[in-house]
Amino acid sequence: MRRILPLIVTLFFGVEALFVGGAPPILAAVTITEFPVASPNGPGPITSTDNHIWFTEPNDDTIGRISPTGVVTEYPLSAGFQEPRGIAAAPDGTVWFTETGSHEGAEGIERIDASGTIAQFPVPDGTLPFGITTGPDGNVWFTRRGFPSGIARMTSMGEVTNFPAGLHNAPLNIVTGPDGALWFTEDGIVDGGSGAIGRITTSGSLTEYVLPTPAGASSGAGDIAVGSDGNLWFTWATQASPDLASVSRSIGRITPAGVITEFPVSSGHGWPSGGIAAGPDGNLWFTTGAANTVASISTSGTIEQYPVPTANSFPIDVVAGPDGNVWFSEASSSKIGRVNLVSGSGVHEPGSGVHERRISFEIARHLVAKGRVTATEGVSACWQGVSVTIQRRVEGKWRSAGKARTDANGVYRVQLRDHTGTYRAKAPKVSFPGGDVCTLAISRTRRHHHARDRNSAIAPT
Repeated sequence: MRRILPLIVTLFFGVEALFVGGAPPILAAVTITEFPVASPNGPGPITSTDNHIWFTEPNDDTIGRISPTGVVTEYPLSAGFQEPRGIAAAPDGTVWFTETGSHEGAEGIERIDASGTIAQFPVPDGTLPFGITTGPDGNVWFTRRGFPSGIARMTSMGEVTNFPAGLHNAPLNIVTGPDGALWFTEDGIVDGGSGAIGRITTSGSLTEYVLPTPAGASSGAGDIAVGSDGNLWFTWATQASPDLASVSRSIGRITPAGVITEFPVSSGHGWPSGGIAAGPDGNLWFTTGAANTVASISTSGTIEQYPVPTANSFPIDVVAGPDGNVWFSEASSSKIGRVNLVSGSGVHEPGSGVHERRISFEIARHLVAKGRVTATEGVSACWQGVSVTIQRRVEGKWRSAGKARTDANGVYRVQLRDHTGTYRAKAPKVSFPGGDVCTLAISRTRRHHHARDRNSAIAPT
């Protein structure tokens, strides 16, 4: 994983070869949960390990960590002006990050482990390390924004190798590709030129693919990720004039063979798209800062955008979390957001009252009451292990007729041995940060030994 986006206006993106689709609507079909962080200046790039989501706080010289349940821990760096930017998780669970620095000597590469212990690896002055990723060779690879810009490799012992300069434009973010090479983005907007996607092998062989850019315009690629389809996907902007209002935003796809396709997002928001990451649902997820949305794009090019609850939060980067949800950083609101793809995300806490559904039937012999506990988002696993009580109404009072626990799919099944009557299923209410509402139902009863049944409509009491 890697994650990078500058917190300055001067970075970004492009235009493409094949145009597919139009501007997507902004939807509200998923819930989003936000968690505040202490950083007064907002979090930046974000990554994920097996247990936590990690993020940088560039303007506060801090590295932050948030658990899937929203517990935030922050680790101040040893000195000021280090400005951590790029961040990437390593296979061993450690996290590497770049320090671009704004003062001489403040730049470098650092590593933080799960306990918060930080190891520093200096780089030559003027390197300005930016994007970072762990490579297929076990080394750390990063982009150099200093002059001359380029790509560099660092061993676990801190030995740095700079590969020859001469890139088409300044590199930004970098990721290990599906072909075992390193792929990176190049921003041409800063210099009024064309952006590009670069590819470098672990031995240093370089190939570049320049973004198709209209005459008189500038373009750039921002962040980059490997999709579930084996291609590389990246954020892309084209700027027709120095005015930010002229920026048009796209998501780009490039095959390992170098074939580029453009999927326009929208224009008129005055800022390019931000980070991009492969999601647990097979889509690519990205942020649109000025539009205040997080968005997904399928590998066939269908785009959906979702508004962030906090206005003007400027979502800037995104990552798939260890909990099956999508997490993003909000640069202007000092929050970390979570797109709740998994219902019941977070800690389940008992609530007041019960969920209840009734069904009436007559039985001649034993029946099996079957039902399912579901959630508003259609994911029933949030009820795994919840106790369901089946009650029968006798002489005006509800009496227990059987108990069951739901399985991993939210299904319960209980045998009934009582006579004809009205039954209900009950389960304790559960609340959780995702905002989902779980519901309870009894399905049609099943006959046993020629039993006859009559089902009433299932309705809440």
